[in-house]
Amino acid sequence: MKILTTTTAFLVASAFAAQAGGGGSYDSSGVATGMTKNVVKMASEGHVVMQTMGIYETMTTDDPDNPMNGLSGECFGALEIIGTAATGGGLCVFSGDGEDAISVRWTADGMTAQGALVGQWSATGGTGALAGATGGGSFQSLTNMETGTFENRLTGALTVP
Repeated sequence: MKILTTTTAFLVASAFAAQAGGGGSYDSSGVATGMTKNVVKMASEGHVVMQTMGIYETMTTDDPDNPMNGLSGECFGALEIIGTAATGGGLCVFSGDGEDAISVRWTADGMTAQGALVGQWSATGGTGALAGATGGGSFQSLTNMETGTFENRLTGALTVP
């Protein structure tokens, strides 16, 4: 069975903006991959409560010049899944080389028929070249529960002052 990783979803999108040396606005479309560590508790038939942690190994944006390329990091959060409805959220921190980092908040809105978690992400802060970063977008994250690997597809925009 495939279930989305909450941390995965929201996290990647914000991370894409992280390594910018100069300011600008960037299309945040891309894919982030990694491993997930979930603690799943069955509350009742068809009702799951999940603690999530996503370890992002790599992010690749559609735009090769996007400063989010190559970021890695971790996301954590909690989800509640009742039937095919998913709610929850969490936080992520992504970083590149040096002291540049960005924090991202993610919120789950639901699930696809394939079991991918879908929702929204927004940048909440940053350091170094990412200080003052703003923006957000949507995500769709699918986790292979047998292997623990995930793929998080992101859209949106990020602005770095």
